[in-house]
Order: sequence, then C-alpha cells, then structure tokens
Amino acid sequence: MCSIILSWANVRKFLFLSFGLTSVYRPPDQANTKGADALLETDGSKACRRNIMALTSVVVLAGFAGADPSDLSVFGVKPDGDWGVIVVGVAVILVQLYWYILRGFHLWEDAVVELEQTMSAKYSDLRIKLNDSLKLKQKSANLISNWISFLLVVLSWRFVFSWVFTAS
Repeated sequence: MCSIILSWANVRKFLFLSFGLTSVYRPPDQANTKGADALLETDGSKACRRNIMALTSVVVLAGFAGADPSDLSVFGVKPDGDWGVIVVGVAVILVQLYWYILRGFHLWEDAVVELEQTMSAKYSDLRIKLNDSLKLKQKSANLISNWISFLLVVLSWRFVFSWVFTAS
C-alpha cells in the first residue's frame, strides 16, 4: 500500500481504478493512448459499484421526494433529532468513500486486462498490479455506470449536506 501512495503515477492509476471516470489510463512515460487493453472488472468491484448506486439512489430519491431526514432509516438506524441526522449523513458519505476505496483495491489487486493475441482470436489475462506499463481502457458499459454512480454520489452529497446544515 505504501507504494501506491508514494508514486503520483500509482495515485493516478488508483483513481482511474476506483472512480473509473476516464475512458483510458496511460502511464506518464507513454505519449499516446493507442493500444490500450480492456480492463476486466472483478466481481468485488462490481459489487462495490452496485452498493454505491443502491445507497445513493435511496438518498437521492428521498431528497427529491422532500423526505424529512429524521423519518429515514439508513442501515436500520432511524436518526433521532439533529445529532442523529448529522451522524447518519456523515455515515452515508463515509460508506460511499469506503466503497470507492474498496473498489479501487479490488481492481488494483485482482483485476486483469484482456490482451488480444495477434496470431489467434484467443485472449490471455494479465494482472494489473504486476505491470505498471499497461495502458488501460474502461469498457463502455462500465464507464457509463461509473459516471452515473459518481453523479448520483455528488447529488446525494448535496442532499446530505442540506440535511446536515439544516439540522445543525
């Protein structure tokens, strides 16, 4: 984990893996993005994105519906008073961040890329963690899902902040 934090290239790569908001990642020493390999997401990273979208969708739906935050039940906890609303709001944000970080580690450690072999139509897998010089690209469906998830998170934070600052 220390090697992730020490190198700016690794930070950029980790952000690409956890948020997935750009279509292509290229190492800093490579000028073009041609020849990028498709990123195959793990089941764990997909589950993290689904969790983010599920929680976030509920918060956004409650916000647009004009629900009173003290009437909501988050993780089976119903906030009691202003302090309860603040605690639940902070918990929602921390859980979203946790799932993004966990998603990044799932992809960092377990994801593989699809390398097309020139001589045959078969594919071989290559681990991302062990190959720093890989150019990576998101599959289109994953890129769209990542953007929708991120935009929902930003929108949910707007509602959470309004609830917290109204409560305090």
